[in-house]
Amino acid sequence: MIRLGLVFLVMLLQSTVILGQSTRFTKLSKNQNYRIGRIEKLHGEPEVGLIRMRSELTMHRQVTFIDSAGTKSTYQASELKGYEMENDKYHSDGKAHFYKLMDRGHRISLYQRRFKPTQKTDYGVERDFANSNYKLVEGKSYEDLGVFLFFRKSSDQSFFKIPQEGGFNETLATYFEDCPKLAADLRLKKFEENALSEIMNAYNFQCEF
Repeated sequence: MIRLGLVFLVMLLQSTVILGQSTRFTKLSKNQNYRIGRIEKLHGEPEVGLIRMRSELTMHRQVTFIDSAGTKSTYQASELKGYEMENDKYHSDGKAHFYKLMDRGHRISLYQRRFKPTQKTDYGVERDFANSNYKLVEGKSYEDLGVFLFFRKSSDQSFFKIPQEGGFNETLATYFEDCPKLAADLRLKKFEENALSEIMNAYNFQCEF
């Protein structure tokens, strides 16, 4: 859904930034670390320029923007409604984070956000074959990779974290209490736990409000 019109958007952005661009802007536009994009400030019209590519974890917290005059600015999520570039669009929670749009719906949309991966410490025994002794060793493993999905209703604009394990159906049923049929179907476990598109379609097209 979200890919519709992206080619037109890229062409529009490219044609817009040509006007009045500085030498620095022109140079950076050829740098593979920058992409043509657009930011949407809290007030005023969206602004077209270059967005610096960073790690996904960083881009969920802040965005570095170069305007057509070559001026560099770094924005936190509290300072923007969102930003976009080529195939990616991010919306702000108005506080501290940007969320990447994965699937758009007119009543509810699906987003992704990266967190710092959670590590846990494991201990084990390792044998030193040189002297046949055993020693306690410490190892690191990941409890999760720091990627979480969220729903966002157009009616309230807050981001709801989708549970990854445990309580999936009951948690979502509570979230969708404004659609009694969907809530009932979730409690009856009529959806698989990874059937997020089906759940979205039910809310977007089958619920009566």
